[in-house]
Amino acid sequence: MSTAAAPATPTLGEWRAKAGRLLKIQRAVPWALGDHLLVGEQAFGERIAAALDELGLEIGEAVELARVGSRFPPERRRRGLSFAHHTAVADLEPVDADRLLDAAEAAGWTVRRLEREVRGTRR
Repeated sequence: MSTAAAPATPTLGEWRAKAGRLLKIQRAVPWALGDHLLVGEQAFGERIAAALDELGLEIGEAVELARVGSRFPPERRRRGLSFAHHTAVADLEPVDADRLLDAAEAAGWTVRRLEREVRGTRR
């Protein structure tokens, strides 16, 4: 019978630090997956559809990840904003998208607020 000790309860600071690391990973995943899908599409074309199905990734979700990734190469991505913020402006001309992303980052806009600004830009 094993006598392994239960894991120690972390301090609040340790817990917060780990949560911060995990949130960074979570925020990076859509970008990494979108970029990887673009590489796969360029290398293998339509053949990646079967692989996506095997992996359980819906084609529509894959298309959206790749679309947003292609619209925002790494140098245009705002680290302070989520993938969803970028998705909200992905259909705009780059100059308009960048202007709104800059404003959103500076003012701390939610995705919902950014979407309202996008609707105003389209009018």
